[in-house]
Amino acid sequence: MTCRLHKIFILGDAGVGKSSFISRYINDQCTDSYKATIGADFYVKDMRDNGDGDVLQIWDISGPDGCGVGYKSADAWVLMYDLNSPESLQNLEAYYRQVCSVFNTDIPCVVVGNKLDLIPKGAKEVLPSLPFHLRDMPHFCASAKDKINIDMIFQELITLCNLRAAPAQCSKPT
Repeated sequence: MTCRLHKIFILGDAGVGKSSFISRYINDQCTDSYKATIGADFYVKDMRDNGDGDVLQIWDISGPDGCGVGYKSADAWVLMYDLNSPESLQNLEAYYRQVCSVFNTDIPCVVVGNKLDLIPKGAKEVLPSLPFHLRDMPHFCASAKDKINIDMIFQELITLCNLRAAPAQCSKPT
C-alpha cells in the first residue's frame, strides 16, 4: 500500500476566493459570506482507499500577511487571483517572487483565476495575459460558487506532485 502526503499552499490577495475554493473542494460547500483569513488556515483531504492513495494538506495563506508560513515544506503552489480584479492578477508577480525566494522553480505551481461565475454571460471567456514569469505555468479559470474546475485543478496538482521526487509518506490510516 502506498500513501502519498502532499502539502499544497494557496497564495493570492485577500478576497480572491482562496477559502471558498478550498471549502468547495474539501466540503463541497461555498458560502457567500466573507470572513478574512488571518495568517493561515490549514485543511486536510484524505483520499486514501484502504490505506492507498493521496492525502492533501492544503494551506490557505492570507495575502501578504501570511507569507513565510511553512513555505519550505510545500510540494505545490496555487497562485490565485480574481478574474474580475486586474490588480489581483498584477499582484501575482510579487507572490511568485516570494515563492522563488524560498524555493528554486522546480516546485509545481499553477495559476488560478477564480470567480468565473461573476463574468457576464455574454462576455468572451478569454484568459488574461499573465505576467511574464507566470506564462509557462498551467493556468485555469474556476468558480468556487458554481463548482467549476475545482476537482480538475486539484487532480492536476496531485499529478504534478506525484511526478516529482518521492513525496512524503503518510502515517498509518486511523
